[in-house]
Amino acid sequence: IVASEILDQRVKGPADIALIPRTRVLGFIPDAIEDPAGSGAVETVMRDRPKGVLAESFRNIRGTLSKRLNQTGHRTVLVVSGMPGSGSTSVVSNLALAAGSAGQRVLVIDANMRRPGLHRVFGLADQPGLVDVLTGSARFDQAIQRTTDGRVSVLSVGSKDKRTLEMLSTNGMTDLLAEARSKFDLVLVDCAPAIVSG
Repeated sequence: IVASEILDQRVKGPADIALIPRTRVLGFIPDAIEDPAGSGAVETVMRDRPKGVLAESFRNIRGTLSKRLNQTGHRTVLVVSGMPGSGSTSVVSNLALAAGSAGQRVLVIDANMRRPGLHRVFGLADQPGLVDVLTGSARFDQAIQRTTDGRVSVLSVGSKDKRTLEMLSTNGMTDLLAEARSKFDLVLVDCAPAIVSG
C-alpha cells in the first residue's frame, strides 16, 4: 500500500495541489454529480443553477481570485488544463459569469486553437475572432461579441484556416492583451490543454 501511494502521482484533491512548490489553491470545485441543484450543462451553472453547490464554488473562487489580482495589480488570467476534457472551458465560462454578476466587465478570450468551445457555450459566432485580430483581418473592437448577460464579452478563436499556436507568442498577442486590460476589469484566457500543446 505504501509503495502504491508513493508511486501514484495523480491529483486526488486540493491537498495534492498544495504540495506543488509555488502554487496556491484558490478553491475547490466539486464533481457535478454532487450538486443537489440538479444536472445540466456544467459550462453555465452560474447562469442556469445559481443557487447550486457548483455555482457557490465558482463564486468563492472568483472572490479569492479577485482579491489576489487586486493585490498584484493584474487583470489577466490564463486558464490551462492538464489534459483534454479537464474542464478549463467550464472554469473560464463560469468564472466570467460569476465576475459579471459581481459587476465586473469581463472579456473571455478563446485561445484554444485545437478545440475551441467558448463560442458554443455562449451561443455566439466563431468568427471574426482572436486569429483574425492577430492577422489584421479584423479590429479588436469588431471581433468582440457581447453575451446576453451584458457584462461578459467574448473574443472567439476566429477563422479556422488562420489558427496556429505560434500566434499566441507574438507581439500582436501582447498588444491585444494590453488593449483588453485597458477596456475590461478582468480578462480570462482559455487555451489548449498543456499535454497536447506547447
